Amino acid sequence: MNLKQNKTEGFTLLELIVAIALFMIFAAGLSGTAIGGYLTSLENAKAVSANALLVESWEAVKSIRNNNWSSLTNGTHGFSDTNGYWEFVGSSDTYNGFTRVVTVADVLRDNSGNIVTSSADVDPDIKQVTIDLSWTPSDSQARTLQMDNYVTNYVNPAVWPTPPPEPPPE
Repeated sequence: MNLKQNKTEGFTLLELIVAIALFMIFAAGLSGTAIGGYLTSLENAKAVSANALLVESWEAVKSIRNNNWSSLTNGTHGFSDTNGYWEFVGSSDTYNGFTRVVTVADVLRDNSGNIVTSSADVDPDIKQVTIDLSWTPSDSQARTLQMDNYVTNYVNPAVWPTPPPEPPPE
């Protein structure tokens, strides 16, 4: 008995097309994952830079305070260090794609010395400082970071509240 065996050598065209299709699906998924990871890494690097810039901004505020308390004027400001020291300029500044806005405001205290928001006396030795940092990453969704803190005039404080007058001698 002589049976003929049908042996095919190599790949058929259909097998080759299926193999190429599977490879393309695998490669597309792998490259999509790699690109997504890369973009996430870039965004994380930008967020780390934003945090560092926020800390630098707070240090700049303290430097301005240490240099001259009266330079901490109320309003919105940007920073500059072109003269070799930090100073307020304009109403904002831009650095490496980040926009900084520093807002300085008076602090109010009631008769007990508690910080309040209205109908009280201005404490001349403390300012509220808000630093807003904003940027637009590659996904075009704006990001913001904010720090809100108080800075005090510890170098040459005024006396607050004004002490009551001395009682008259008897």
